[in-house]
Amino acid sequence: MLVVILAVVVVSAFGYGQYVRSQKSIVVLATTTSTYDSGLLDYLMPQFESKYNIEVHIISVGTGQAIETAKRGDADLVLVHSQKLELEFINSTYGVHRVGVMYNDFIIIGPINDHAGIKDLTNATEAFKRIADRGAEGNALFVSRADKSGTNMLELSIWSKLGMAPSNKTQAWYLEAGASMGTVLRMSNEKGAYTLTDRATWLSFQSQLANMAVLVQSDKILLNPYAVILVNPEKYPQRNYKGALTLAKFMISEEGQNLIAGFTKEGQTLFTPIARNLEKAKNLGFPDQERELSWYDTQTLESLQAGSMMKNSLFEALLHVLQLIFSLYPEIWNITLLSLRVSGTAVLIGALIGVPIGTVLGLGRFRGKHSLMYFIDITLRSIVFTFMGLPPVVVGLVVYLLLSASGPLGPLGLLYTPTAMIITQLILVVPIITGVTMSAVGSVEKAVREKALSLGATDRQAAWMVLREARMGLLTAIIVAFGAAISEVGGILITGGNIRWFTRTLTTAIVQEVNLGEFNKAIILGVILLSMAFAINLALTIIQLRGAKR
Repeated sequence: MLVVILAVVVVSAFGYGQYVRSQKSIVVLATTTSTYDSGLLDYLMPQFESKYNIEVHIISVGTGQAIETAKRGDADLVLVHSQKLELEFINSTYGVHRVGVMYNDFIIIGPINDHAGIKDLTNATEAFKRIADRGAEGNALFVSRADKSGTNMLELSIWSKLGMAPSNKTQAWYLEAGASMGTVLRMSNEKGAYTLTDRATWLSFQSQLANMAVLVQSDKILLNPYAVILVNPEKYPQRNYKGALTLAKFMISEEGQNLIAGFTKEGQTLFTPIARNLEKAKNLGFPDQERELSWYDTQTLESLQAGSMMKNSLFEALLHVLQLIFSLYPEIWNITLLSLRVSGTAVLIGALIGVPIGTVLGLGRFRGKHSLMYFIDITLRSIVFTFMGLPPVVVGLVVYLLLSASGPLGPLGLLYTPTAMIITQLILVVPIITGVTMSAVGSVEKAVREKALSLGATDRQAAWMVLREARMGLLTAIIVAFGAAISEVGGILITGGNIRWFTRTLTTAIVQEVNLGEFNKAIILGVILLSMAFAINLALTIIQLRGAKR
């Protein structure tokens, strides 16, 4: 044991040393999905890395998530596009030296048949009003990213101009996806819905969106500037501030700006550089561009110093958690009930299918003269055991392809609904219930069956006695299946879409809150999930133990 402990210590010390050394040459960039999905960073970063021998790790999320990541000290700098969130980041002293890098524009896309009649409008606010009016009549849908991204912040500001704050809870036409731009585009395509997107991401996904078209563009409020902001070294001295500064200087240098200007897709320039165009930068919300640009240009990498870390009050954190519990009560209730509904329904239907199949396979008794039947029995058992380990994301992908608009079951309109989630979990739990039932029945079948037949029972009566004796094993099958269903996230995230108030469960909500940096909310949801699973499994276990005593 002492040798093992010593080995662990040595390996850990070596690993930590490697980590510390690697930090000197790694920069973590938290940025928006648009800069990543468009291919811009795949185009820029290799040239930066080869020139400066610095490796860039990219965290591609929404602007709100990127900033929250930086505020937690998990990134060295951000490349984002929401003036409101950027200024809050600076004013909170977590970010320093905001400078404009480039811009592109947002567009409103929607179904080709355009039920809201917004095609060729140049006023985004009027377009949103028409979508809302038609949505209220049941003739239009709008998919929101609902993830605190720059795109989401602009969308909310347009609704605010109309005096609206739409929510999936009160407006059925407004779907809060809580997802990346690419996911929202695919969801809009499937649902025939409108959405707001940046042009770069649209061009990257356009070939996959056969049902969508650009309907509104060229409004001034749709201009989309991007800023780079360094994480304050006084907050997080352990971060690679020197590397972050090097990357920021590269992006706003003439070389970096020329590379950005030269990045095209389908013959179109996706981003227009503004770092050295002071007038344009000022018009796009960077009044201090000249001063910040001068600061960056005068920085030498040898003169950098770091400060101290901030610590949060434990009491304040606990108080905040309590406030969250009360403020989130209606939504938590909705999420919890939906989780129970989806997983409970899947397990119930799965039991109706899996228990009979498992029983039949468990009762099978084959002799050598029935070699073909014996082979079939072994094959079926092997298939069941294999499918017990089905990866949820693979099941989710298969169900998605079946239910998508271009799939064989597309006309049913089940994608991104609780029904699609139930189907996904059903496929996962049926093999589990079947396999555990088969094992439970098989473990008692020989002894009980022979005893029953020796007492004069018929084959059917003997089978019933076997099933009765294996009832605790059947309950185990239900417990295991429910545990797998209630904790599953990958499959239902793909087929349900994680739409707020409609398809968001406890597991998908936890993923959403972690992505948003809302760890207090994620912890609350995690505790609820564990408590609920424990309570249900406790009840089933008590029933199981009582049954075993009889």
